[in-house]
Amino acid sequence: MYHYRKAQGGTPLSLSTQVQRLIAVTTFLKRLYYFNVIKSNFLEYFKLPRLPRRLPMDVPDGDELEVVMTQALTGGQLMIRNRALLEVYNATGIRRCELTELDIGDIDFKYRLLNIRKGKGDHDRRVPIAPRALDWVSRYLKELRPKHSTFESSNALFISRNGKRLNKNKVTELVGKYIRRSGVRDKGSCHIFRHATATNMLRGGANIRHVQEMLGHQHITSTQIYTHVTVDELSETYMKTHPAAKNIEDE
Repeated sequence: MYHYRKAQGGTPLSLSTQVQRLIAVTTFLKRLYYFNVIKSNFLEYFKLPRLPRRLPMDVPDGDELEVVMTQALTGGQLMIRNRALLEVYNATGIRRCELTELDIGDIDFKYRLLNIRKGKGDHDRRVPIAPRALDWVSRYLKELRPKHSTFESSNALFISRNGKRLNKNKVTELVGKYIRRSGVRDKGSCHIFRHATATNMLRGGANIRHVQEMLGHQHITSTQIYTHVTVDELSETYMKTHPAAKNIEDE
């Protein structure tokens, strides 16, 4: 396993390439153990290298996300549902799995809150949601959802044209399509709204603990990766606040 982490010439491989190779090997060994081809499950003592978490360097701002969301209204019977879905994403930054698990009863229209049940780590939380997002959800519930609801729909908030709870793959497909169509990005996924929520709130002066609660992070270190700033922002702040920079301007 150690030697497999290097190229044929013996030079070290990048961490991502190492992980890709080792995943293939460990998957194969797990199958061998499952079918009793090998007797020892030594993989329980083996840990894959951890890849550093990276964020897109250029996070879309509010205007760009507006362009993405307007793509949902370019036609189709389900455009109200799709716009409501994007509005919820944009307003809350919740995870894809959390969005697909939403039930109608999780929307608190009176207090403008969204109830997230069994988020990551099985933790429940309540997060605020913007009035406009609620307006789109309300419109969807009144005008469209009843037309597709069946006994299989149960209380699911977002359902397919067949009445089933909308699945994660379909949500990924929809969001990716609208991002590409908007021209804001060549590619993208549901996480673009999550990145934008965190980054734009922090840029606006939000307390990092509040952003942590909004995103449902168990550890503050997960939220801290969103505290990146652009070089221009850093330079501007530096020139305004650092005594050495002020002295240069005074000369």
